[in-house]
Amino acid sequence: MKWERRHPKRRHENACCITNANWTSIPPTHTLGQKAKMGNESFDPKLRKGFQPPPPEERLETWGEIAAYLKVEQRTAQRWEEIFSLPIHRLQGRVFAYKSELEAWRRKREDHPDPVEPDRRFWMQEEFAIIRRHASVVAVSMVLVVLAVYFFWLFFHRPLRKVMLVVLPFENLSGDQHQEYFCMEFTEELTTQLARLHPERLGVIAPTSARIVRAKTVSEIGRELGVKYILEGSVTQHGGNEVHITAQLIQVSDQAQLWADSYSRSEADVLALQSDVAGAIARQIKLALSPQEQASLTVLHPVNPQAHDAYLRGRYEWNQRTPQSIANAIQEFQQAIAADSEYAPAYAGLADAYELLGSVPNDALPPRQAMPLAEQAAEKALALDSSLADAHVSLAYIRLAYDWKRQEAEQQFQEALKLNPGSATGHEWYALYLVATDQLDKAVVEVQKAQELDPLSIIMNMAAAQVFLYAGHYDRALEQCQRALDLNPNFFLAYYFRGRAYERKGMLPQAIAEFKKAENLFPGNPTLMMALGGSYALMGDKAQARSYLTGLKDLAKKRYVPAVYMMGIAAELDDRDEAFRWLNQAVDDRCDYVIYLGHEPAIDNLRADPRFHDFVHHIGLMP
Repeated sequence: MKWERRHPKRRHENACCITNANWTSIPPTHTLGQKAKMGNESFDPKLRKGFQPPPPEERLETWGEIAAYLKVEQRTAQRWEEIFSLPIHRLQGRVFAYKSELEAWRRKREDHPDPVEPDRRFWMQEEFAIIRRHASVVAVSMVLVVLAVYFFWLFFHRPLRKVMLVVLPFENLSGDQHQEYFCMEFTEELTTQLARLHPERLGVIAPTSARIVRAKTVSEIGRELGVKYILEGSVTQHGGNEVHITAQLIQVSDQAQLWADSYSRSEADVLALQSDVAGAIARQIKLALSPQEQASLTVLHPVNPQAHDAYLRGRYEWNQRTPQSIANAIQEFQQAIAADSEYAPAYAGLADAYELLGSVPNDALPPRQAMPLAEQAAEKALALDSSLADAHVSLAYIRLAYDWKRQEAEQQFQEALKLNPGSATGHEWYALYLVATDQLDKAVVEVQKAQELDPLSIIMNMAAAQVFLYAGHYDRALEQCQRALDLNPNFFLAYYFRGRAYERKGMLPQAIAEFKKAENLFPGNPTLMMALGGSYALMGDKAQARSYLTGLKDLAKKRYVPAVYMMGIAAELDDRDEAFRWLNQAVDDRCDYVIYLGHEPAIDNLRADPRFHDFVHHIGLMP
């Protein structure tokens, strides 16, 4: 070591009995006594009785003992030896120290904080500390410069905030109530056209919410939907198939009319008319469209008026979401196909209708009957028009809920949302996919996107309540149910999900009260029979719970009843063998609800059973 070569004398003065040089110095008195004693004891044992040597110096034999005595870490003691000349002795590879010397060193340090003869390495460390401090200042300065450049760049290149727009339902001025379907679907298709233009810059509110606010003032619409622009207009259908459209764009902030125009086309050219309107709106709100986005406004073929009209009526019925209205929708879609067998949207509508009929809680058809029909229609729609986002959504749900093909479902959902990012239904069903595949945090984000696009939709509020229920956010589920009931106090599913949330919170009387309200609106509904039976089981009223279970079994002899309903009551009764018998039946039936059982709170008591792990492995959706 450099320090040892430059200061040998100092180093040796601190090390007793190490070098021969120390034998020439005058030893301490007690050391002479010890030497005399050792010599005399060797030759004259009598001297032992009359000689009383002083007590031996108390030593600390290891670094651990030295550090403990000084009440510091071992590395600190070692550092003190190097920097502050802590009196440490070495002999044959071992270290030791005398307590008296340590105390003397400690007193010296207290009287003179700086070393009497400063160690060169101590000053080197000071110099390094100064260098480090200067380096830190330089580094901080560099970081500040980089941040300044970044924020300067960000100020001039920050991403533009998404503009929100709503297309209000175009007013029917034809005097023919039959044309109301045409006006509604014209609005929906125009909304879809606009939503596809530039999804990063333009967000378009879904038609469901637009219909709810159609009678409100511009200011009220802007406040409730959070939109900057409102597009409204009217439709007049003259003799034959000629359609006259007027449209105007209003800026919410000052209610100024930014643009207005009118168009007259045949009904066969209605898609081209929608493209013209969408292009004009893009120019008015200064959307910079890429060549691909401009190409999306190009219509390659006219529409058969009869097919288009039947399709519009079918979508109107489908949006009512009752078993009867869905059956009516199927008839309308089939009429559209009869009028034009190559009209792709009608096949996509047919697929959506069959999917709902074969799914919980509609339960109108067994899944093994409904889902193959839905799959056939969806694949036909995509064969005719692979860019039809609705058909990709339909096929994605079939791959998820019926085929249990996770990867294919993901691909179809991604393609659908790429083609139509403004599809609230696409985001809703994708959120359910994320629940089924154990991605609850992402599911919550996705269902909120659906709500942003359709904030006043009862269906989107119920989808959010369902996702929050699976995620264990029971209070948020209750909030969604209340919002839905504010929109429609007779919507039975809102009472059902509110009852489920109360049940999970342990508020069983309130849960039963909500289920009863729903039952009054929809008597004999199997979903509500299952819900009531489960709540009574949790309350300890097993007789009442079993009566509902028996009722479901009797009903299943007359019509299709999803086996998951009987499984739910059996699980709440803690009859696990019967619950798993019904679960196996649901799997055999390909009931769509089995994909959500991984997060269904009503069957928490089944999850530890090895049979449940076998079930999860069998459907293969959860990682």
